[in-house]
Amino acid sequence: MCLLNLPSELLLVVADFLEAEGNINSLAQTNHYTYSLLNPYLYRRNSLRSGSSALLWAARHGIEATARMCLSERANVGAIDGVARTPLSHAAGNGHDRVVSLLIANGRVDIDAKDDFNITPLSEAAFGGHEGVVRLLLATGKVDVNAKDSEGWSPLTCAARKGHEEVVRLLLATEGVNIDAKDSEGRSPLSHAARKGRTGVVRLFLATRGVNVDAKDSEGRSPLSRAARKGHEEVVRLLLATGRVDVNAKDSEGCRPLSYAARKGHEEVVRLLLATEGVNIDAKDSEGRSPLSHAARKGHAGVVRLLLATEGVNVDAKDSEGFSSLSRAARNGHEAVVGLLLATGWVRRLRAVIGSFLEWI
Repeated sequence: MCLLNLPSELLLVVADFLEAEGNINSLAQTNHYTYSLLNPYLYRRNSLRSGSSALLWAARHGIEATARMCLSERANVGAIDGVARTPLSHAAGNGHDRVVSLLIANGRVDIDAKDDFNITPLSEAAFGGHEGVVRLLLATGKVDVNAKDSEGWSPLTCAARKGHEEVVRLLLATEGVNIDAKDSEGRSPLSHAARKGRTGVVRLFLATRGVNVDAKDSEGRSPLSRAARKGHEEVVRLLLATGRVDVNAKDSEGCRPLSYAARKGHEEVVRLLLATEGVNIDAKDSEGRSPLSHAARKGHAGVVRLLLATEGVNVDAKDSEGFSSLSRAARNGHEAVVGLLLATGWVRRLRAVIGSFLEWI
């Protein structure tokens, strides 16, 4: 007797004896009859014996028809993979709106299920910039908009860090969102955006009432310090334009925004900071180094030129080791910087005094 002529009950018994799902699938593909009989059985068996892996696969790849079939055969919407990610986590993280909608409509899904890294579906979607998925999740009214992962990142932090403006806009408009939520390193969403140079996101935060523009992280660095250190000119400009930032804010090393910009050679940022009322051009860090000392030591001639053109700068300020800016530049072989410093009238007068003193002794 031909196998395909067996009654459906016996075909299902045969399928039940096949260990690999791939073998069952091959049998199901034989003809229309076997497919209509064994395909639902295959999905049901996957749900019962394989941890609903088919649903996880369909969610990850955005295959709506497969996900729908899995659910019709009672797949576990709470199934997890090796790092505890659920079908919703996979669909959200990959921006599969229709699968997300299907899973939410199921009614049994855990909207805030966390994986081994404490990442929720909302954080997955926010990090990926999937506006449609974020909108669907927020619309349930059941998500924790401030849920933090193992790094302490909230969904808003994830979106801000990656520069996803529309997602940030959606989250900022959500009732109860913590706009200054700090991560495990003490960084706020604004700090992340400033550090990464996300100009549009920074603009959104600054337009939001109540945001702390000077929130310091665990290293004592403000958003302005972060932006100045990275040379993000437009972000620095936006922060200064608020009139609410502390231009002389010190971090745990005593370093200020001007020192960071000078040390890194960011000329336009230095220019912006020097033009800001109240900036301390000779502010020293914990090692006694001024912005000029930092720039001279690193050989940033353009920055040195800007600082020397600023009225009141202390050309020969010494650090805690007793080195002046000229000494630092000479020690590191920065010829152009040495030339600039020697060309200043103050240094020339100092040399004259030293020369007279040497002649006297």
